[in-house]
Parts: sequence; structure tokens; C-alpha cells
Amino acid sequence: MNAKERPRGLHQIALIALFTLGNTLLRFPWANARAGVTVSFVLSAITALLFGLCASFGAAWLYRKRVKSKKLRLAACVLFSIPVCALAFRFAVGGSRDLLLFLEQTLLPERTGPAFAALFLAIAAGFSRAERRGMEVFALVSFFAVLAAVAALFLSGVPQFRVEYGKAELPSLAAVGASLPSVLVEFALPMIPLGAYLALAKPNGGGRRPWRPLVCGILSGGGMMLVCVLQTLLTFGATYTASLQYPYSAAVRVVSLGAYAFRPELISYLPDFLACLLRVAVCFSCLKFTVGRFLPRVRNWIPPLAALLTFVALYLF
Repeated sequence: MNAKERPRGLHQIALIALFTLGNTLLRFPWANARAGVTVSFVLSAITALLFGLCASFGAAWLYRKRVKSKKLRLAACVLFSIPVCALAFRFAVGGSRDLLLFLEQTLLPERTGPAFAALFLAIAAGFSRAERRGMEVFALVSFFAVLAAVAALFLSGVPQFRVEYGKAELPSLAAVGASLPSVLVEFALPMIPLGAYLALAKPNGGGRRPWRPLVCGILSGGGMMLVCVLQTLLTFGATYTASLQYPYSAAVRVVSLGAYAFRPELISYLPDFLACLLRVAVCFSCLKFTVGRFLPRVRNWIPPLAALLTFVALYLF
């Protein structure tokens, strides 16, 4: 393994962290968290970690050899790849739609949604079509930018916090079970295309401990999400939070700094945009590598085609 192919652990951790964060700030089931928002968040992190590890090791085991070497392995790869591609496309569309709807209601001028969607998808397709190193370097820079934004918004919101909103009660087992379906779809299932992407993008395993970047990345992304959840809950409380469409955005909107009441809410758009962009780009890359495993000649055409189909899905379905 030459120097260029050595695993870049920090870059990969940053990519996985932003993928984990993704559009979760916009999709977190505040109103459906029957076991309590904090407990539902913990369930989300645990299920995401388990699904990510299983998907990564399962994909690595299936794809570690040439698919033409054995008919049984080829059949298993095909059967595994079909749901992976379906989930990757589903979450690419979902992440794009969530970000587009949010920005259309908060930031974008009227009738500029289609232009923004086209530009957003073109950037995501460009990252996934380029060399992996380019997307990982962008992810590393974006990770520190998002980390700084989340930390700055949390610290600036401390004066708005109310201690009584921080009290938590242990839920019943029935309530915990009722919360599982609401966190499974948006937090656990996206880890399947992520695991397939990691296995296919780094077929050699990425070093002695390929699970380390995955675990660290999911925990890092979950940690940033936890800070956002805590800021929202400590600002509004669980009951009022559940009535809001975009609770975190509303929480940072009430923050003001300085004598001129400077509002840092514009900083909150940075985590949403960058995290959604990286999630969609990874989903496109998952499609590229998965389809390219069987049809290598068309591999580089997959991201533009996926971007086009995603744009069509945004405005037809």
C-alpha cells in the first residue's frame, strides 16, 4: 500500500459524521418520541451504530472477491445490492427534499427552489463522480465548520436555557418499544448504503481496524446532533418543541448577541446544507460503486443519472 492509498482516518470520520447528521435535524421525530426525546435520541444512535457495523462488515464480506468467481457469491451480491441501491436513492431523494422544503420556507426567494435543487444535486453528483479523496477533504473542512457552528450556537443560546426543561424521567418499556419505529427509518436504515459505500470505496478494509472510523464517525455525528437536541429542549421544553415544524431552527432564532441584537441564526443553515450535501453525495457514490461492481463501464455515468432522477422525483412525487 503506497502513501496515497493509506487510510485517512480523520477524513473518513468527518465524512461519516456529516452523513450521520444528514437531514436528521429536519427529520427528528420530536412529536412521535413517545419515550421522550432524549431516550429516542439514544435509541437512534444505538440502532444507527448497529446497522452501520452490520452493513459495513456484510458488504465487505460479500464484495471482498471478484463477483464472477462464484455463482453463489454473485447471486448474493445481486440480492444485497438491489435493496442497497433502493435505499441509497430513497435517502438521496429524502435528504434533498427535506433541505429544499426547509430552505424554501426560511431562506430562498420565491420560485428559486428548482434552480437551487438543480445546483445542489449537480454539486453532489460532482463530488461523487470525482476521486474519493476530493470528497473526503471537503468533508473534513465541512466537519470542522459544522462543529464550530453548532458549538457557537449552543454557547450563544445558554442565556435562553431554562433548568426545569432539563429534567428527564425514565420511560416504561412499552414507551421505548413504541419509539423504535419512528427512529428506525430515518436513523438506522441510512447506515446500510453508508456501510456499502465504505466497503466498496475501500475494498482493502482501510487498515487493521476498519470499524474504528465508522464508530467514531457515527458517535461524532450523533454528538453534534445531541448538542442541537439539548439546545432545543432547554430553550422550549419537550411539549412546545413537539408542536414546531423545525424546532432547532426556531431555537437558534431566538438567540441574539450584542447591543444591536445580532442574530446568529444564519449560521444554523451551514450544518443543514453541508450535512445534507454530504449525505446525498455518499448516496450517489454508493449507487456508483454498487452498480459499477457489475457494470464498470457505466460507473461514472451513475451519479449524473441519479441526480437527474432525484430532481425528477422531487417535482413529480
